[in-house]
Amino acid sequence: MSLLSDKSLFDREDLGLARRLGLALVRPRRSFAAVAERETAQDWLVPALLACAVGLVAHFATVDLVTNPDSPYVQQALQAMDEAQRERYLQGAQVLRAHGWLMVPLGVFSSLVVVGAVLSVVARAVFGTPLSYRQALVLKGYATLALIPEWLVRTPLVLLTANPNLRTGPSLFVAPGETRGFFGRVLAAINFFDLWQLWIVAIGAAVLCRASARKTAATLAILYLAWTIAGAVLEGLHAPAPAASPGS
Repeated sequence: MSLLSDKSLFDREDLGLARRLGLALVRPRRSFAAVAERETAQDWLVPALLACAVGLVAHFATVDLVTNPDSPYVQQALQAMDEAQRERYLQGAQVLRAHGWLMVPLGVFSSLVVVGAVLSVVARAVFGTPLSYRQALVLKGYATLALIPEWLVRTPLVLLTANPNLRTGPSLFVAPGETRGFFGRVLAAINFFDLWQLWIVAIGAAVLCRASARKTAATLAILYLAWTIAGAVLEGLHAPAPAASPGS
């Protein structure tokens, strides 16, 4: 079955790649309607490369904050460590300064590959519509563009606050001590820009799979929530046990 009717194929806009990518963040339905059934490798490769380029700028702008032994953040962190921990931290900082930039393209492309595979499976299992791996890569590729405004917002905030662990989610508005419990860890894991990506993928999946936007949004929201909760549980299992109070 064709993803789009012949009439919609005839009537849809003929948008170039640059225009499709520009609209993907704000009007994703137009972008996906224009690219449906004529996807190319450029549709997932170009947004991934753009995100990598901005991510690398963000990395090099902030890496000194966590690798320079003279930075206030590092000095404060070292004060809470014993000698062996300090040595390991400083060795890790040297590695991060030299090779940490590799985490940006590795993170972007590994997420593209894995999420693309998941989307392809979910489309067939939940929506009952075949979604080629290339189409799934395009879905995630267009959503990956949301990393660009995320880094453009987060980088200056990190530099202003000297806090590399700055959150860009609801936990930004609560005190740090309130994110230690399970609910707090879930709250801290939620990122507004991840929700932006989720919205783009949901709209794109509705277009490419000819499914209800509500159904695609609900399905992806459930998956995102399950992933977030699982992460919070694992973080709690690996968190150090609180020290016993005197007299306990």
